[in-house]
Amino acid sequence: MTVKDTAAMIAGIQPVLNPGAWSFCAVTGGGTFPPDVFVAIQASEGTPLILSQASAALKMIKLQVQSDFEGVGLPAAVATTLSRQSIPCNVVAGDPHDHIFVSEDQASLAHDTLLKR
Repeated sequence: MTVKDTAAMIAGIQPVLNPGAWSFCAVTGGGTFPPDVFVAIQASEGTPLILSQASAALKMIKLQVQSDFEGVGLPAAVATTLSRQSIPCNVVAGDPHDHIFVSEDQASLAHDTLLKR
């Protein structure tokens, strides 16, 4: 069941630190994507990709709450919580879960910070 209430979404995030490593890149033109693509977004400038790569420097934290598309404030609350610890992040909304990408060296702190929120 999806959660729409802001307080309920934030209370139910249940962050999970993914053991994989990730990288961001962009491609132009058509063609097929490599098999390790996690996210591809068609944009006028090209196609930004998020790839699963063992040697990459980003980690992903999956938010277990199934946030409703019409829910307001979850990405902002997560980004604000992490910013208080000077942790930059990239939030990627998904269905049914949102994903937070942080640098590898700050991943444990980011995960712990979200657990304690």
